[in-house]
Amino acid sequence: MTIMTKPALALSAALILFACGQGEADSQPADGARPAIGVSEESPDASPGTASDTPATADRVPGTQAMVMGAADAPVSLVEYASVTCPHCAAYHNEIFPILKEYYIEPGLVRFEFREFPTAPPQLSYLGSSIARCAAAQKGTGAYFAMIGNLFEHQQDWVSQNYEAELSRFVTEAELTEPELLECINSDPVFDVINENVRRGMEEDGIKSTPSFMLAGSRLEDYDTATYEGYFEKIDAALIAAGATPPETLPPLPEIIMAHGHDHDHDH
Repeated sequence: MTIMTKPALALSAALILFACGQGEADSQPADGARPAIGVSEESPDASPGTASDTPATADRVPGTQAMVMGAADAPVSLVEYASVTCPHCAAYHNEIFPILKEYYIEPGLVRFEFREFPTAPPQLSYLGSSIARCAAAQKGTGAYFAMIGNLFEHQQDWVSQNYEAELSRFVTEAELTEPELLECINSDPVFDVINENVRRGMEEDGIKSTPSFMLAGSRLEDYDTATYEGYFEKIDAALIAAGATPPETLPPLPEIIMAHGHDHDHDH
């Protein structure tokens, strides 16, 4: 499969691309561009009561649904704002998210939602997010999370000059239908829903960096954003406040492995 980029279109004036990394990140107006593209992993098993393989509802364009994993009646909600090109986000998903998934999401304690919040380089960030959403359009939300996981796991490979070959490989491995994928990637609804997530993050949730989290409707703060020390304690406290019982034990926090080959400014 060949990935072709058409002439750039200006992004919405409301969209701002933030630096990857926790803390008060520098921001810059999005004079970047919407990628117009001409271009397997198995979807995760859905536990009973989860939404991970739920198709788009009838009143929404396929691929524009909320990307949710976990029981609809989970006592606590956790929303992540993240960018597929952000090394800090990749470190979280590669090292910390497996613990969240095994001990909180799969047992029905946490309903998890992923919202795209693109960071530099904007062309690749939007492209990766669009491919994941278009995987969901073909195979359901589980395919979205499988693709997102692949993008994070192999971030150093595809956020590079070799992005065409690497992303084409991901598409082939996911057994996606190419004509439908191409049409979906270039569609306004998919691009618009990503921008809507950015708007919600900026205007409603005060998101300034990635990854950032909303726990039970409030921004998750006061944990070590480098090691995630205190992260699960905050989730446990929310569970207790909701009348639920947190996991009895958790594995030790893994060492966070950061790749810096395409890192952004994290020091602000």
